[in-house]
Amino acid sequence: MFNNITIVWEGGAPPRFRLSEEGSPPRVASVAVLDVELEQPIWWVVPVSFTDLLPFTVEETSPEDLNALADEEPIDPIEDLPQSDPRHQAAIPARDVANERAFPVLETLAYGVVPSGFRQASPNGEVTALIPGRAYSIAVMGPGGHGQVAFRG
Repeated sequence: MFNNITIVWEGGAPPRFRLSEEGSPPRVASVAVLDVELEQPIWWVVPVSFTDLLPFTVEETSPEDLNALADEEPIDPIEDLPQSDPRHQAAIPARDVANERAFPVLETLAYGVVPSGFRQASPNGEVTALIPGRAYSIAVMGPGGHGQVAFRG
């Protein structure tokens, strides 16, 4: 759970946000700055891996394939198999690599400046300047939870 989002704003520069989760830099899945009055995000960044982390192909399936899949019990190799099982052991580093790519560590960011390892999901193009006195909030989501803090332009 994000337990600390600190806003550092020095005059005319864009506001900077410092993030922490239980005293450490958090892994982040999404950061959005929202215009409270419009109830809309005005700036949103996500990890670059969101577009290429899980590529897959779909092949034609037969009725027999579908029946075989329907009869299988779902299995989570980390949760459902003993630690001695090779499938359990293989799943742990695969999970860790996927988490590192899907949820990069992010300690600080500035409004409108895309941090390394992220891409701007919205808007397409330049971000709008914050309006003095207007209500905004920053929302941060990650595997450990989410956090949100209100601030004024």
